[in-house]
Amino acid sequence: MTHTPPEHPEPQHGEPGPQLAQPYPQPYPQPHPQPYPQAGHPYPAPGAPAMQPPGYPHPVPAGPPLAHWGSRVGASLIDGALTTAPLLVGYLVFVGLLVGWADAGDPYASPNPPVAAFVALILGWAGYIAMFIWNRVFRQGRTGRSVGKQLVGLTLIAEATGRPVGAGPAFLRDLVHVVDGFFYIGYLWPLWDEKRQTFADKIMATVVVKG
Repeated sequence: MTHTPPEHPEPQHGEPGPQLAQPYPQPYPQPHPQPYPQAGHPYPAPGAPAMQPPGYPHPVPAGPPLAHWGSRVGASLIDGALTTAPLLVGYLVFVGLLVGWADAGDPYASPNPPVAAFVALILGWAGYIAMFIWNRVFRQGRTGRSVGKQLVGLTLIAEATGRPVGAGPAFLRDLVHVVDGFFYIGYLWPLWDEKRQTFADKIMATVVVKG
């Protein structure tokens, strides 16, 4: 008996025909898109911080705006005038007493200059030192503001903490200002420095900001 393979029945009207095998392979599954930035891709992902080219200087951390050079000069002039005022008065009294002694009727009757002249000079120097310590060391160290800085709206802070540096570092910073005095380069350095620091600021890690 011969086996006859069954024939596909003819589809009736409105019925779908037999499904044939696909003659072409299915496309390969696409990998999931990689988020930016990919290795070597020049653009960051949307919303990501912009990438900086190699060698670009690191930005200054966000914080109070840095003080302008002109404002710092104004504060220094005010502090200098305040500090030297007692010394200037002492010198004026000293010179005045010496001139009065020299113009006396008979200077040989009193060959030694008046003691009051030297007392006035000593008191002038004592007032100079006392004003410096009060204004530049204790006041500026504890609050960040000397009288001059307060009048022009500036504050001295530690770069790492953003807080006043304290009396000791404030005193050392003023001593280190001697480095800035060589040809005044250090005092002019804030004009082009990224953080507007003098050499003393860089050594002591301090910045002067507005506010």
